[in-house]
Amino acid sequence: TVEESAPALPVLRKLVVTGETLPPDLCTRWFARYPGIDVVNAYGPTECSDDVTHATLTPGTETRHAHIPIGTAVRNTRLYVLDEDLRPLPVGVRGELFVAGTGVG
Repeated sequence: TVEESAPALPVLRKLVVTGETLPPDLCTRWFARYPGIDVVNAYGPTECSDDVTHATLTPGTETRHAHIPIGTAVRNTRLYVLDEDLRPLPVGVRGELFVAGTGVG
């Protein structure tokens, strides 16, 4: 099986993933196999030159939800959720994510 052939990874402290949306079941399987290795979920839209958010996930992080959090802004980056008229929205209201700071390409 895959679990039997997975390496031990004795010196790895964190796994950083970026790119596509992180599937919750992948986190669940990772922590079942590697409970001592945190996962850093990094997010960065195409318009930016690098990742703009990081969320550190641990074995205690809830991963049964439909979406894994993308975290908070990295250094020298600001995030805004705006409506169609580019007005800031309150926390919890859906809108478009805008990124400002040194990472914007």
